[in-house]
Amino acid sequence: MRAGVYAPLAYEETKRVLTEVQELMQLTETIYENCEETAKCSMFWLLYYPVMANLNVQKLQLLTGLNHAYAQQQRNQANEIADMVENCLQYDEMLIRKLHIMDNGYFYGMGMSEHVGFQKWNEEECQYPILYRFKPANKLRMVVSVPGTQQHTQGGDWTKQTLYLDDFLSPDRQEAYLELSAVGRMLPEYRIICTDERLTIREEKTSNEGVVHLVLTRKQETGKELSEDAVLHIESEFCHTKVVVLFPTAFLAEQRKKEPAGTFLWCGGSSEDGNYCGREYISMEAAHYFEKSDTEDGIFVEIPEYGKTLSGMKAFPVTAFFDPLQNAPELSYRFVLPKEDTCIVRFLVTPSNPTDMNKRLLFGVSVNEGEIETVNAIKESFAVADRNEEWERGVLDNIRVCEHIIQGKEGANLLHVYAMEPGFVLEKIVIFPQGKEPMKCYLEVPETFRQG
Repeated sequence: MRAGVYAPLAYEETKRVLTEVQELMQLTETIYENCEETAKCSMFWLLYYPVMANLNVQKLQLLTGLNHAYAQQQRNQANEIADMVENCLQYDEMLIRKLHIMDNGYFYGMGMSEHVGFQKWNEEECQYPILYRFKPANKLRMVVSVPGTQQHTQGGDWTKQTLYLDDFLSPDRQEAYLELSAVGRMLPEYRIICTDERLTIREEKTSNEGVVHLVLTRKQETGKELSEDAVLHIESEFCHTKVVVLFPTAFLAEQRKKEPAGTFLWCGGSSEDGNYCGREYISMEAAHYFEKSDTEDGIFVEIPEYGKTLSGMKAFPVTAFFDPLQNAPELSYRFVLPKEDTCIVRFLVTPSNPTDMNKRLLFGVSVNEGEIETVNAIKESFAVADRNEEWERGVLDNIRVCEHIIQGKEGANLLHVYAMEPGFVLEKIVIFPQGKEPMKCYLEVPETFRQG
């Protein structure tokens, strides 16, 4: 684990993981504080120390990634994040001291090994976080950013950029927000100009005085055409920022009327000025299939909380081989495309090793009524050996990613996945038009809208 493993900005991945880390640390603290005094020593080294020490290291690396990202945007918040990383390092030292005196020094020395900033599989070349700190700007400037994206601008006369907020392209999103961050000593005075009746805007203070959230709420019923863009302006002495807010397309409205439950709808859309395209992908958890077809020889079973996100779909019996044309269990996923297109299908599967020396982990794929094609989740260069990049990446990331090209049609499509060999566990599927890859992140693209 090191800075940048989780995406600092894309899809707010780092913030989501930080929230989970904080909740787990709070739960562990509560369990430890409420246990009987006579059991606290055992509870410390069995539960408290391993959980809190591990999560603290995760936290400091997540925060370091944010520090780097915010510093690149010249946000003063980077300095506060750097202080939080320093606090994590101090907490780590406190835990080690506590471990060494616990039970009359029984565990003395156990916390002295290197355990922060591994670059390799072992401690060689490990490194404490590199942090950015800087002096605030003289003028009261600010950065306006779109959370979950790389988009940001200080709104200067020569360098300003139009920002695009596409959260509302997904029909289940009723709120979204923009982030205003100080570049100078504090946030400047500003005003918001928006006359679109579909939006209400409110300010939300944060724990950082130099950061404010502008929360946008979408009204359901208005007289204005739903798919038209909304525009708002954020004005201060040195900031003149235009934000275009995209709304659900007419194509999406048609899909919602006719597609059955369980269909993944196309939420992508373009701004009216033609300069931005958003959410041009579909992401599906493996367990959210449209249909499941089992056979006498095998069935697909969901393994809850398996892998990196929701769960995994595994064919049983676990040792069975299947033929897609005869006896293979099958999962079908229904999704919509706005036009006929060549698409990349990205399969996220468990990083299992081959069952023999043939370097293969096969599964079958077909689209609509097309022929079944065999996909190998393992590359020819794969080997279970040191310095083999594919094997090492699978171990470190706890996932294997393989891609397959399909030809999709306009409207509803069915993607069929067939089990073929032991070791195949499907976790997630991401589909996007060729040449329009989504932003990269560690946990992959969050699941997109599925018809309820």
